[in-house]
This record gives sequence, structure tokens and C-alpha cells, in this order.
Amino acid sequence: MKYIIEIIPLKSENESLIKELNLSGLKNIKRVIKNKIYSISGDIDKNKIDFIAKELLVDPIVENYKILTKIKKNPSQTIVNIWYKPEVLDVVSLYVKKGIKYLGLEEELEIHSGTQIWITPKVEEKKIKSIIEKNFMNPLIQQYEII
Repeated sequence: MKYIIEIIPLKSENESLIKELNLSGLKNIKRVIKNKIYSISGDIDKNKIDFIAKELLVDPIVENYKILTKIKKNPSQTIVNIWYKPEVLDVVSLYVKKGIKYLGLEEELEIHSGTQIWITPKVEEKKIKSIIEKNFMNPLIQQYEII
């Protein structure tokens, strides 16, 4: 099973992101959300994923989380997931794997760390490539998927 864990800041400051996008030529952006995400795949159930999120991935004072098996499209938003390319070392995911072992879980899991960007209203796919590559990622070491 594959799970996506969205780490959601309880207080989000997005004004600077909106200003950056306005400078990129998008004048009607109302909201931008930037969250950490983790992809965890393997023979593991949702209860253990919940345990991993609570004990290892989330700071409960400033963050909340959602566990998803797939991300639902929203016609009024653009959602983009940014991940490291397969040939690039994802140090965060290595430490998450190590932390999972310290928690006493022995399952063999595939883990990836990334960033999720939500932009409201929806942006044309032609524009999203330059926006994401210019403002949110390094195309040499990261790749993205539009949800």
C-alpha cells in the first residue's frame, strides 16, 4: 500500500509566496500553501502510518497531518508534488527510515520526502512549469507531478 502524509502547518504565512508569484506574472493568485509531504510504500497498515506520523514526522505544537492513499483533484486549485529525482540522495527519507527502525517497526518501506504546493485559483498547465521550476524547486535534482 502507498500512503501520502501531508504535514500541515497550523499557522501558514503565504504572503511572500503570493508576492513571488505576482512578480512571475500571475496577478490573480489568492492563496498558496506549501506543505511537507512523505510517501511511504510497503506492507504496512494505516494504524502504523498514523503512529509514524505522530511519533516521528509531526511537531504537534505547530503542525497537523493527513494520511491519504491518493490525492483528490480539485478543479479550482492546482496541486503540485515535488520529489527528489530517483538518482538523487534523499537524506530526509534516510533519516525517517532510521527513525522508523528506532520506533521498533521492522517493515521494509520505501520512503520519499517532498513538498506539496497548492495554488488557488487553478493555473494553466503551460504556466505552472515555469512557476514551479523558478520558485519552488531545483530542476537539476527534483521532479514534479501536477495532480
